[in-house]
Amino acid sequence: MSQAGFSAHLMSNELLLGAVGAYEWTGTVVRYMLDSKFITVPPHDAFGKEFPLEMKQPGSYLGYAVTAGVFNRQTLYVAGAPRFNHTGKVVVFSFGPRDIINVHQSLLGEQIGSYFGGELCTMDVNNWGDDLLLVAAPMFMDRQGREIGKVYVFALSMGVWQLKKELFPAEDQGQASRFGSALSPLTDLNHDNFAELAVGAPLENNGQGALYIFSGHARMLDSKPSQRIPAADVMPGLRFFGRSIHGKLDMDGNGIADIAVGADNKALLLWSRPVASVWWTVNFSPTEINLQNRLCLVHNLKNICFFITICSQSILHLQDPTVTSIALKLNITLDPERLASRMRFLRNSEKILMKEINIRPSSELCMKETLYFVELMDIIKPVVVRVTWTMMDADTGPVLDVNRPHSQDYTIEFARDCGADKKCVTDLVIMLNSTISEASESPFIFNTLQNKMKFTVTLENRKENAYFTHFNISHSANLMFVSTEVNDEAIEVECSLSQPYLQLQTCNVGYPVFKSGSKVTIVFNFEYAHNSLLPAVDFCVQVFSDSEESPETQSDNEARLSVSVRYQADLLFTRDSDITSYEIIKMSGKPQKTISSFDNIGSELNCYFQIHNNGLSLTEDLYLKIDVPYQSEQNSYLLYLTKLHTFPANEVFCNSSVVVDPLHIASQPFSINYVREDFSNVSNLTCQTAKCMQVLCRIPALDTHQAVGISMQFRLWNGTFHQATFKTLSLITSAHLELTGNSLIVIPDNGRERTVSVEIFKMEDAVISVGVIIGSIIGGMLLLALVIFVLWKVNFFHRPYQLLMQEEPADQGEDNPLNFPEDQINLSQCGTNKVHA
Repeated sequence: MSQAGFSAHLMSNELLLGAVGAYEWTGTVVRYMLDSKFITVPPHDAFGKEFPLEMKQPGSYLGYAVTAGVFNRQTLYVAGAPRFNHTGKVVVFSFGPRDIINVHQSLLGEQIGSYFGGELCTMDVNNWGDDLLLVAAPMFMDRQGREIGKVYVFALSMGVWQLKKELFPAEDQGQASRFGSALSPLTDLNHDNFAELAVGAPLENNGQGALYIFSGHARMLDSKPSQRIPAADVMPGLRFFGRSIHGKLDMDGNGIADIAVGADNKALLLWSRPVASVWWTVNFSPTEINLQNRLCLVHNLKNICFFITICSQSILHLQDPTVTSIALKLNITLDPERLASRMRFLRNSEKILMKEINIRPSSELCMKETLYFVELMDIIKPVVVRVTWTMMDADTGPVLDVNRPHSQDYTIEFARDCGADKKCVTDLVIMLNSTISEASESPFIFNTLQNKMKFTVTLENRKENAYFTHFNISHSANLMFVSTEVNDEAIEVECSLSQPYLQLQTCNVGYPVFKSGSKVTIVFNFEYAHNSLLPAVDFCVQVFSDSEESPETQSDNEARLSVSVRYQADLLFTRDSDITSYEIIKMSGKPQKTISSFDNIGSELNCYFQIHNNGLSLTEDLYLKIDVPYQSEQNSYLLYLTKLHTFPANEVFCNSSVVVDPLHIASQPFSINYVREDFSNVSNLTCQTAKCMQVLCRIPALDTHQAVGISMQFRLWNGTFHQATFKTLSLITSAHLELTGNSLIVIPDNGRERTVSVEIFKMEDAVISVGVIIGSIIGGMLLLALVIFVLWKVNFFHRPYQLLMQEEPADQGEDNPLNFPEDQINLSQCGTNKVHA
């Protein structure tokens, strides 16, 4: 039930087999050595954490697709598990000593049910060794819910597989395509010295199927297919065309590999056609348009004419004896971008001339035509002649080389206005300024808020007209061009990236003539490029023209600027702790002197430090220094580090063996004699007021959006603080981030340090002196005597009812409420009497 052979990949001396049914359909790979007949069957746990046993996920189907390739002189094996975690996984591994599996990297699918890893292949694009790893997800669904499929293109960069491109089928091919159900690298089909890729889409066009061809260039594939072959163009009634592909053999002997394609109950062989490269040369006579020379008659009127000679040249790659000529359709258009051309062909009085021609390979065919003017409103821009060619029969014979243009523009200029001597001597002056000063002593720092730089180029013509004036701009790779701004709209400036990979631009100024006395200012806006860190920004501008310029004035035709720069890291440095304050509770007796476990030390304290890189990738290691107040100045222990963890594991390296449990309390008891210390004059215990232990961690260069962290577990030496005299104080642990001194990347001051503070306080028994007690009693007695004296002075102690008895008549005895017996007096009446009295 292991299903060994479900997939296979054959190499020179070994055969790699996929066994999707092994280990309860988790799957595995089997290697068979052809010379020694030795078979390697990895154990269940051979792939370690990639397929952990505790996950209990049978049905990953590891080995559903297998392939291998030689990358950087090392053979790497690749296996797909399209049902792992429902999204799919691809594992890149190698066989070590004793055939132990060494996993180099795993790639995860992004969509549930996409079958990521259902098809795999490696590819050598430029014949210099394997360049690419292609992973298909044939059941990938788009936003409309269509099961279109997708192919991921990975390239090895700095030892890590990185996603470089994604390939998709045509957008208008129905509900489902299953694009990527089959992959096959092809040898060079179009003779550009780069390999091609064939991708099958067997469900395209309602299950008929289609085959896609993607051309290679440099070390990458084109995003768009160079050819799409639907099943209907191959044979009527085909189903599932493209379910399997192979394209390595030349079956018809013409030197070009042919492609075998599988379909439902059929296998088809597609023969490759020869490729023809065709190009043209165009000559004008005269070489420029002189508006004064009206030497020809058109419709019995004198007109300005000139002649155009068009010559074809061709090469048929891999000569085919059956091909003796190349039949082409030729289209010649004058001023193609204008609705009304300024010129016409004398042959048909139209702006377009179409011809059908046959040219012999490796031979030249020329034709000559006469052109004349019909309007002279625009004599500044040159006349454009566009030559376009296509094959006469697109279905048979050779095909045109897709890497060569099938259309080309040629121009003829108007004669220049250079005065009587017909010699223009100009004096072009170029000036360069920037938003940052070149003379600044401190480097300019790029950051997220200050990531732009402007260069202002001012061009002035101080003498005669300058024709075809243009200036070239080159800049260092740490600048990325954004836009241009021109201050004078009357002077047209057109800039283009002539060589973007070399950071070169060409700007045409006032074409065709930059007039005498003209002056124009162009502002070039740049941002810094995250992928290229250099110690300086360099900018150079050089101006040229077809006019002459005296050597004495050419020194100002070039300007350069170089500014020292640094790059500010965008690091989010955070800290946290589970305790911010702690109360020391008074204990009876003295603290325990024998420490046999961490619990005997005191309470647990956890703190955390995390660094998240929100900005550019760091090019060098980062160092985190954590200073912990370990002992007081009299060597009393304060904080004791018991655990240190980093995350992700094995990506941060700390001196744990030195700083964690330095007294080895976890393994043996430790005896301590506590010293009674006075901390009453100390508010903070830091490295300035206590002895610190330093935790040093090295963090390898962080990629963008990568995060690492460190967690530390301490014990608070309760005995030290029980014996010490204080009311409140703070234990402060500080962390500091650093880079090497000569680093191009800088960390801002407000992002370098973080502290974790724990406030410790305890309630002491109040001690009141005897003098204070006696003084309080005497003061209280004096205060009481003073109050009594004041009340006596205001007659407070006179009895008011005695006065009332003297004023009332004697015969009212029974009606007087004061004569009631005391046991019959109501409390409320008594109160009322007091109020009235």
